[in-house]
Amino acid sequence: MPLALLALALAPVDVIDVGPTGAYADIQTAVLAAAEGDVLRIGPGTYDSFAVFGKSLTLVPAGSTFTVEGVVRVQNLGLGQTFTMQGATLKQLHTNYGEERLILGGNVGSVRIEGVRLERLDAEEVGV
Repeated sequence: MPLALLALALAPVDVIDVGPTGAYADIQTAVLAAAEGDVLRIGPGTYDSFAVFGKSLTLVPAGSTFTVEGVVRVQNLGLGQTFTMQGATLKQLHTNYGEERLILGGNVGSVRIEGVRLERLDAEEVGV
């Protein structure tokens, strides 16, 4: 195994709690602060859109599921990088312009989505 890959394989992984009582209140801030390969443990609740660019991360629920109202964007994962998301519900406001909840682009690495529900959020639900 090349030395650079061995160093990555042995790199420590942190578990970062996200939510009202966690280290970060929102997913995007936690994503930006996380190091390559970290695990984000997402507390129950509803969170805004977030984006991951070129970073291996794992998002898991802390207990029950968590909800993202908006778009999850994963882009530019390099060879050997993996993004994993488990146990989430993704909701996007229904508009005439599209209903994307998950956008993937420019990834050479792997994206794993496990136990994730996709739902439509109607305008009446948010008072639009």
